[in-house]
Amino acid sequence: MGPSRLPLLSAGPAAGSAAPTSPAVVNSTVYFGSYDGKVYALDAATGQAGTS
Repeated sequence: MGPSRLPLLSAGPAAGSAAPTSPAVVNSTVYFGSYDGKVYALDAATGQAGTS
């Protein structure tokens, strides 16, 4: 499953802390991992969570 097929999840206080990994940017969406074991996505232009 490539980054473009990952579910977009909203990030927020419940998401936990971002893990010390490099983010990936695909089609203006920033994907990053968290210590809670999930992958989160933010719109690169607006910072809005869970947008496509």
